Amino acid sequence: MSATNNPVPATAVSLGVAGLMPFVILALVPPLFPAYAELAQRALALYSLGILCFLCGTWWGIGVMRRAPAPLLLGNALTLAAIFSFLLLDTRQFFVVACALFPLQVWLEGKQPAFSAQPGYYRRLRLWLSGVAAIALGLASLTAA
Repeated sequence: MSATNNPVPATAVSLGVAGLMPFVILALVPPLFPAYAELAQRALALYSLGILCFLCGTWWGIGVMRRAPAPLLLGNALTLAAIFSFLLLDTRQFFVVACALFPLQVWLEGKQPAFSAQPGYYRRLRLWLSGVAAIALGLASLTAA
């Protein structure tokens, strides 16, 4: 079913693209507007942490509904990795870790049988969104202090 005739895929695509905007915009602020670099980098780090935790939180619902403990455990592990990276690393290092966590989430979803019911459009969307987020974080790490 295409995203144009089904409101769920269309909404997911719209929200996903809207959710990418802070990654891209905040990653571009430091080189374009150096006076706002520190604020933009703090905002990007916090936004990245929020999205990583949000995505891992969705694993709980999937794990519970599918009666699969692996998503619960993996979601907790990734959430803790994101939180402690945010707290203990400098901004540049956190961006590198977050850059790796986004594709890792997608890869782990693909390996877990509990996620097999995901529609194809969602898998493609997650891959694309996570890739752009990871690229933005990678670029941000190059300009972070």
